Amino acid sequence: LFSVVDIVWMIEVTVKVQQFVLIMSVLLTRQLSLIYSAHG
Repeated sequence: LFSVVDIVWMIEVTVKVQQFVLIMSVLLTRQLSLIYSAHG
């Protein structure tokens, strides 16, 4: 069974990972749109 500390740590890690993925996808989309508009 998980302790409270383990659960809190897992939640924090999950939130950080989701924020990281969100930022990366935004940056990637921005890069792709810049490349696309440059070639368009």
